[in-house]
Amino acid sequence: MKSFEMFQRGSFCLPWRLSRRHVLRLLALATLLSGCTATTGDRVTLNKTEVGKIHNLGVTVRCEQAFSVYYSRDRMSNEGAALGGLLGAAIESSARASSDEQRAERLMPELGDFNPQQLIATQLTQKLQAAGLFNRTEKIDDPGSASKISKQDGLDGLLVVTVQRWGVISCPGDASDEKVEAGFQTRVKMMEVPRNAAAWDRNDLCLNGTCHPLSELAGQPGLLRSEMTNAVDELTDKLVNTIRFPQ
Repeated sequence: MKSFEMFQRGSFCLPWRLSRRHVLRLLALATLLSGCTATTGDRVTLNKTEVGKIHNLGVTVRCEQAFSVYYSRDRMSNEGAALGGLLGAAIESSARASSDEQRAERLMPELGDFNPQQLIATQLTQKLQAAGLFNRTEKIDDPGSASKISKQDGLDGLLVVTVQRWGVISCPGDASDEKVEAGFQTRVKMMEVPRNAAAWDRNDLCLNGTCHPLSELAGQPGLLRSEMTNAVDELTDKLVNTIRFPQ
């Protein structure tokens, strides 16, 4: 599945100026993609009691896919299905996916050495440390080693952020504008060590709320990287605030 999964607006990182049209568009897309991952929002809701059990937290970030563009696929028409039923719709979807992949290839050089995995992990660790929520907050650079963490390592909790999709997605408006905004689709889990019981488990979509034409992102040096960095700021602020103020 080469697409973002959209989630209903709740306590997650959608900008407050988001239009009703934009929300409805995300909900419609979520319906189309409902076979890709589980339901929206919290699978396990974080609460004060569970946070209070963790004193020393490890933070790790995994990234499942490379940068992607979700523009053409967000503007699927009914023509394919009308002309050829499911097969016609599948052909149209494949063509639009290919178009988005070509857009991604053109934009990727603008990212330079941008590494969302490291940036999210660093920002999240630093912001949690600054908030003073735990006695110790430590970044774990190797996600593969996170599953082997035990209390002997001095940690009794683990925060795992899995970046399932990242890149740019179309903004509402005239298709001729070809405007997109940066965002991340994630699954976030906080677990007690060594039980590995989930204290928090959530699917999220974080958009940075600023739209730019694709041509502008490709033609203005540093702009795409700046927008992706802003999206990381939004994501990490949201996660820290959720941990600071659990239900």
